[in-house]
Amino acid sequence: MTMIFTRRIILTPKQVVNVFDLGYLGVETDFPHQISSIPNRKERNLQSSVEQKEFNRGHAKKRMVIEHTICRLKKYRIIADIFRNNLRK
Repeated sequence: MTMIFTRRIILTPKQVVNVFDLGYLGVETDFPHQISSIPNRKERNLQSSVEQKEFNRGHAKKRMVIEHTICRLKKYRIIADIFRNNLRK
């Protein structure tokens, strides 16, 4: 994510919804003009409502697609790289 956030300027188009996890809680206040999606956090000693749980479940499904895509890109890069190890021992 460091490539996206350089000098407090977002490099994604404004119509794109950025999907974050709870590690990026302050992104909505730092970039109010950007559309972002963050899951609902459960309050201490309170239960989450059914709507919040459904939203979080849908959010997690979207994040899993994104995470799996990133994983596939990394695997493709590993396959495309030149093998630099020595097989003889």
